[in-house]
Amino acid sequence: MNPPPGVEAAPAEEATASSAARPAALAGGPLAGLGAALLEQRLLIGLVAAIVAIGYAMQAALGLPDVMRNLRFAPSYWFFANVLPLPLPFALLLVRLRTRAPDGTLLVGRAGWALTWRRFRASYFNTERATAAILAGLCIAVSINAFGAWKLSIPRVHPFDWDARIAAFDKALHFGRYPYQWLQPILGHPGITVALDITYYTWLPLVAAMCAWQAWTPRRELRLRFFLTFILSWVLLGDVLATIFSSAGPCYYDRVVAGPNPFAPLFAYHAEVLKLHLLGTPLVQQALWEHYTHHTTGPYTGISAFPSIHVSMPVLYSLLTWRISRKLAIPFIAYAVVIWLGSIHLGWHYAVDGYVSLMGVSAIWWFTGVVLRRFAPDIGAGDSAAGSA
Repeated sequence: MNPPPGVEAAPAEEATASSAARPAALAGGPLAGLGAALLEQRLLIGLVAAIVAIGYAMQAALGLPDVMRNLRFAPSYWFFANVLPLPLPFALLLVRLRTRAPDGTLLVGRAGWALTWRRFRASYFNTERATAAILAGLCIAVSINAFGAWKLSIPRVHPFDWDARIAAFDKALHFGRYPYQWLQPILGHPGITVALDITYYTWLPLVAAMCAWQAWTPRRELRLRFFLTFILSWVLLGDVLATIFSSAGPCYYDRVVAGPNPFAPLFAYHAEVLKLHLLGTPLVQQALWEHYTHHTTGPYTGISAFPSIHVSMPVLYSLLTWRISRKLAIPFIAYAVVIWLGSIHLGWHYAVDGYVSLMGVSAIWWFTGVVLRRFAPDIGAGDSAAGSA
């Protein structure tokens, strides 16, 4: 049975795996643990440093002196600082439940708690694990701020001019009808629409939960592969491809494309639902457009459709959990499908945005696996003994 996010393998197994892989680090005290964490995270730190350097270079080359100031956007750092410790109480509880007497019964009393604490510190709350988790959180916060800063700048670099072409390709690909038209008989019911709207906004809490879980997982190779893929997906798909194929999405189609709006019936339906039900999507879409027209500088207010980061992340979670347990992956695969359907039905994305996200994240996941095997084979040492994560 797989533990919930943040709760890992049996403490004894983890301690065995950790000590087998890095005996020198464990024997050398806090400084050795700190050094081991920095060595382990070298590729992640190098990637983020390269992203920041390229961001400043692009800022200078394009004459956009204010873009990278959002790198200092404090709420991102505070958010991950508050989220990262959340798995630890669950991990402590699991260690406590697995602390048994020789006869297999729960070891109670002070002796039980003393042994639990020693195992918890050995498996989770040591310098190396804590440092690795903090570095991961810091790298994610920096990367998301850099991503958001450049996403906000996409229309300044390349104005929205791909919507008509992407919409036409979407229609041609789906047998002469827009995907929302195929889906409307199935999804076009107020209860389903409201459910998709609510589910769509579980996306950000799940990002935080998955990052916190992976920050503390004992599977070092899988953890690093997750974070490398996470950051590369946001930057390559969410910034680079999004700038090349600059598009605003169906919800803004009539504002960026002259002529008839083929998505008008979808948004007329949304307006009818909004009369009777609380629906957050139309309000958020309007707010984002107002931020865009008023040139707001916050990193979370950018507009971009192709490809979809909202679909990319559940795809990544599916790839990650597939490596851990097929049963654990099934709900994440289902979640990815629901988010993709919601992105179309709620008017955020064209269907092809999700297809490209699926292919893009899968390619990046494969690439990071190759990189880790080639340049950091030591990072996977002992992972096979670390238990399920």
